[in-house]
Parts: sequence; structure tokens; C-alpha cells
Amino acid sequence: MHLFNVLAETLDGAFAVDRRQRIILWNDAARDILGFESGTVLGRPCHEILGGRDESGCAVCRKGCTISRASLRRKLSPTTDIRVRASRGRWKWINVTTFLVPSRHRESSLLAHVFRDASQSGGGASRLHGAPAGVVTRRELERLPPPLAPLTGTESEVLRLLACGASTDRICSRLHVRRTTVRTHVQHIMEKLGVHTRLEAVASGAWNGLLRPPTD
Repeated sequence: MHLFNVLAETLDGAFAVDRRQRIILWNDAARDILGFESGTVLGRPCHEILGGRDESGCAVCRKGCTISRASLRRKLSPTTDIRVRASRGRWKWINVTTFLVPSRHRESSLLAHVFRDASQSGGGASRLHGAPAGVVTRRELERLPPPLAPLTGTESEVLRLLACGASTDRICSRLHVRRTTVRTHVQHIMEKLGVHTRLEAVASGAWNGLLRPPTD
């Protein structure tokens, strides 16, 4: 397959997976960027190797991920920044583009992922995660005030959970606290960020770099 050879030789990192999300190609640039030799990743599910997460700490790489499903249906997936595992227990931001490599036989179609190191550009810091597109615009973000006070560790965790779409009950279960406690944390977060809704809190958190998970 000509395109397969092109991916193998491209200077960007590239890997391809089959319909079961098993890695079947891992080029030299992927090895150089993430540190994994091809022999350690070929045949393994990509989500087990990369474990990608967005800026809010929400899982992006998982079995049957949204990007894979969309690409297999021939829907375009936007280029995106994700934080992935690298060798020796490190984490690294990469910028990834995914596309379908079709085949005459549907079951033989492949998904190709081309990526480049985004760590030097701050990874996902320039992207807004967790807020629905078109609901909070960039102009509205620019009008949001800076945080009035730093968030506590628990408040930061609540904000990250909100960005992942967690409900009050889900946050209660995750943090082992009562609903009234969660509502109090949310109220404090909105007061400190100078906003009036949970959506604005998530948008402000992303805009001000408050959604990054703790450094490992």
C-alpha cells in the first residue's frame, strides 16, 4: 500500500491501527517523539499504549473512542492536542490528525494518526476543552475576569470533573461527599472566577489554564 509506505517514512510521528484499534504501523518518528520501540507497541491496542487525555484530564484514548468511530464512518475529525504516555513514565503533549485509509474490503480499512510534539507550544493550553463549541465564544471568554482568588485542591478537582461533563451526583460519588458539599464547592468556584454558571466556570478555567491535571 503506497500510503502505508508514505506514513512509514514521514518525518511526523505516525501510527496506524486496524478496526480493532491494534497498532499495525509505528514509524521511526513516533519512536523518536514518544520513545517506544515498534516491537513494544505493534499488535497492542493504541489506547493501552497512549492513554491519551485532554486538558481537563478526561480520557480521550479508550476502546471505541469518539475519534475512531467518527473516522470509520468517514466523518472528518478535527486536529487536536492530547496528553499521552511516553517512555520511562513521562507524559507528553502531541498534536494529532486522524484519517481513514479506505480499502475495497471494509474490514481491511485502517485508521492513520499523524502527530507532532506539542510540548514546546504548551500542549492544549490554547484549546478550550469541556465547553460546547458555539456556546461560549472567544470574545465572551476575553470578557471574563481573571480569577479573584486561587482555587483549593478540591475546588480544582471539582472544576476538572465539571469540564468532563460530570453531574453533581457523579462528583459526589467520585469525591465521596454530599450533594450540598458539591454545590458549595461549585458556588465558591463561580465566586472566585467571577462567573454565574457552571459552563462559564469551565470556560474560565480552560481560558486561565486551571484545568490541567496535577503533574505526575
